Amino acid sequence: GAFKKDFEPWYSLLVNAKYAYDYLHYLADPRKDESIMYTDNRYYQQELYLSAANRFTIFPWWEASFSADYQFNLLNSDMRDFAYPRRHTLLASVATVLRFGRVELQASLLGTLVHDRTQGEAAFRAIESEIIARFGKESGQVVATGGGAPLREENAVALRQNGAVLRILCPVELLATAGRPLSAGGLEALRRMEAERAPFYDSCADARVDNSDRVEQAVDSALRAFRELARA
Repeated sequence: GAFKKDFEPWYSLLVNAKYAYDYLHYLADPRKDESIMYTDNRYYQQELYLSAANRFTIFPWWEASFSADYQFNLLNSDMRDFAYPRRHTLLASVATVLRFGRVELQASLLGTLVHDRTQGEAAFRAIESEIIARFGKESGQVVATGGGAPLREENAVALRQNGAVLRILCPVELLATAGRPLSAGGLEALRRMEAERAPFYDSCADARVDNSDRVEQAVDSALRAFRELARA
């Protein structure tokens, strides 16, 4: 929206405001294209923009103006290790013009202030634990966690409180690594991570399921494991 008014012959004001909310759902399904990794990410972006321009006519031959712009941007996502960026931007300018017949003199001064803030894995883990705690109390749910979730004791307790936990096994050589920050160190880094995390996975899991072959076989194995655990 916009607002403009001449309050006095020597003063006028122009105000603009804008708000935008954007949602993006990025889905990549390997069942349709075997060359890609399954991806199901959602992004939520918000933007707020405000501006005010003041014009002063000091003399018929002298005008001055002061303007300020403020913009706020944020981006949220359900991605693992997302940065959750926030940005505040402030722009301010002072300008003046002097007119003497055919001669016109102009001067301006511009100031810019930008403040960025991001959140790393700690923020994601807090949200992850909150969601696990909520769904862990329910029944009839299938909760697929990331590899870091069982490392927190409270997550392991929440996952086990009302159901069975399966550890999905797959050789690191077969893992999709494109676009995954923790895979940037290569296979050796993944092997070290697997060795460090294995004790947490084993202590949390009620059974193991092999996922080194076809997905359908892994699903059948998972269903058999659940049935066996239910009969136990």
